[in-house]
Amino acid sequence: MTLVLGIDGGQTSTRAAVADLQGRVLARAQAGPWDDLSTEEKRQRCRAVLEELLRQIGAQLPLVKGHRPPASAGTQEPIRYAALGLTGAQRGSPVVEAWMRELLPGLVSLAIHHDTQSNFRGADPYGNPGVLVIAGGGSIAWGFDVAGREAFAGGYGYLLGDVGSGYELGRQAVRAVLEASQLLGPATHLTQALLAHLRLGQPWDLRMAFYDGRLERQQVAGLLPVVARVAGEGDKVAQRILREGGAALAGLAGAVMRQLEFWDPAVYPTGGVFRVGLLREAFMQALARLAPRAVVRPPRLEPLGGALVLALEQAGPIHPGQIAGLEQALPYADA
Repeated sequence: MTLVLGIDGGQTSTRAAVADLQGRVLARAQAGPWDDLSTEEKRQRCRAVLEELLRQIGAQLPLVKGHRPPASAGTQEPIRYAALGLTGAQRGSPVVEAWMRELLPGLVSLAIHHDTQSNFRGADPYGNPGVLVIAGGGSIAWGFDVAGREAFAGGYGYLLGDVGSGYELGRQAVRAVLEASQLLGPATHLTQALLAHLRLGQPWDLRMAFYDGRLERQQVAGLLPVVARVAGEGDKVAQRILREGGAALAGLAGAVMRQLEFWDPAVYPTGGVFRVGLLREAFMQALARLAPRAVVRPPRLEPLGGALVLALEQAGPIHPGQIAGLEQALPYADA
């Protein structure tokens, strides 16, 4: 039996799945976040993520003898095709390819994509022209037109600012608490909510936690559910943060459309940030003002499903039966 492997590497976690050529998902795995490969420490961490994913898959599939089958086993590795959608894939892809071919020596074909492409093929498995907006730990918009021209906007990273991202929304919430404590901004119930969530005593402790390493990127992005809850309770500051985030994400989509002069695309919002109702509503309203002819559509598959589509495509043309199989296992969930 020939199998395909898809991997979705993001800033909060990395997920993998194996499917057969009919699109039936046979195994899934999850490990830590994917990072860039700019240092030896980060390369070791990413290598360990791949090894853990394949270990989990090997434990689920009898045909997969771990991630490194013994030479004496006499069983050929059944994973023949693999596609990886990775944040920051433009950096270090030859290293990742070498790892994958070492760990899965039976590979016939391997493709490494930026996560915008795997996300997009999850949104539209057939790859029609359109615009994708990703808002998770980071944010970016990417799209292409009928002529195949591509464009992107955002993707600056957390240091320079990923507008509307989980990290940026969490950072703004912390700043709002600090400003309120010094009467630089309005009072907000975010103060009590964030301090309780992080088990800190006073607002200035938030500032100290940022700089002494107690608040890492994932933890800051993880403040978004707290912000959403406080906004739902009527807090004006939290509501403003979410509305401005949604409008900023619409601005990314609009920038892609301007670059391509493509004014009536399908637009796919994807990522955990869009599951916050107030932010999604603000995104829709701002996008309608920027591009009245654009049509917002829900993604069909999770990004991991998009990675599997790209893997299946290496084995032959995609057909509806495969997509139906993937939709059963990996549908995109709005909430």
